[in-house]
Amino acid sequence: MLTSTPPYRLHAFLCVSLAALVGGACAPADNGDDGPPLDLHLTWEEEDDGGNEHASNAEEVDVLWQRSVTISGEMNSCGYDGTAGGWPWTGDNDNYRVEVPEEGYVDVLLDWDSSSDLDLMIYFEPPGSTAEPDWSSNSSSTSGGEDYLFDEMLSRGDDIVIGVACATGASDDYTLLVNWET
Repeated sequence: MLTSTPPYRLHAFLCVSLAALVGGACAPADNGDDGPPLDLHLTWEEEDDGGNEHASNAEEVDVLWQRSVTISGEMNSCGYDGTAGGWPWTGDNDNYRVEVPEEGYVDVLLDWDSSSDLDLMIYFEPPGSTAEPDWSSNSSSTSGGEDYLFDEMLSRGDDIVIGVACATGASDDYTLLVNWET
């Protein structure tokens, strides 16, 4: 007596076999060197306070980041003259160039813990030497917590420049938290 496999079992067997074959053929080769895992959050310390005064000379934040990076910096002097025409911040200015890791949305949070008045500045593209920021908080806030959310999706490799200026108060430490998400 001959027995045959029911057609639904044969169909299921073929589907599973095909999926295993295709999946196995597309799997990456394991050469044993996957490298270190990429951190989801990194920290960057300001390296050259004298060399990042202008947005056109922004300090490059050259770390491979995926979700967020915290930039730690320091203001050495504060000053603001809104009557002088042109650039009103006469104290220390710090600027950082950040490359967007993947297509998605970016938001930036400036935070500090003193009575100084720090201002957040955003340049959508790396500016020339006389460019004004595309956006600045320029408020008289003397407590930390100024932020900017890019309302347009940015592309992988886009450069943005983030600036911090001190309008009034004493020298101060600050952090910039740059978040990225899809």
